This record gives sequence, structure tokens and C-alpha cells, in this order.
Amino acid sequence: MMTFMADEMDLQAAAATFDRSSAPESETAAEDERKQVLWQFPLEEWATLSLSRYALGQGTPFENGPSYCRLMEFGTPNLGSIKGGSAAKHDASQRPFPGQNHR
Repeated sequence: MMTFMADEMDLQAAAATFDRSSAPESETAAEDERKQVLWQFPLEEWATLSLSRYALGQGTPFENGPSYCRLMEFGTPNLGSIKGGSAAKHDASQRPFPGQNHR
């Protein structure tokens, strides 16, 4: 049996309280965010994206627009928020993670 944290809702309770009428609005907001990400970071450029455009901790965040990681972590709440925790989830940062040698 799966246990949940005190502030989490179980699946049946979540399904019972889900408001289907709000789904199209949420879907539109997520699609708008997806388009914004692809406008700022076209798929064709992903293979050659510089570290300064990808990683957090690269100076002033909005100097040339947010980095990809900043945008995904803080600028796409409807697409799927990944904010919080450490930068280790991005697999690249300005500083080494605890236990790693600086490369």
C-alpha cells in the first residue's frame, strides 16, 4: 500500500475533486509555455546549446533571456514545475555538487 504525506491527496480524492471545466484553460497555458520554450530554445539548437544558455548560475539571468534550466525551473509552472531542490537535477551548474571534483 502506498502512503502519502499529510498534505497530499490520494488519487481517488483528487479525481473526485477534479474540475474538468478548468482543463482546457490549463492545457492552453501549458501549450503557450511550450511554444515560448521552443521559441527561445529551438530544437535544432539543442545539440549545440552553450553552457551559458543552458545552466543555472551563469551571471545575470535575464541579460540575454533566461537560461534553459532557469526557464524550465521557474518559468513553466503550467507545463510542469521542477522548482526547488538542488541544481543537480539539471546535471550542470557553475559550482560542483557536493562530493564532485570541479571539472
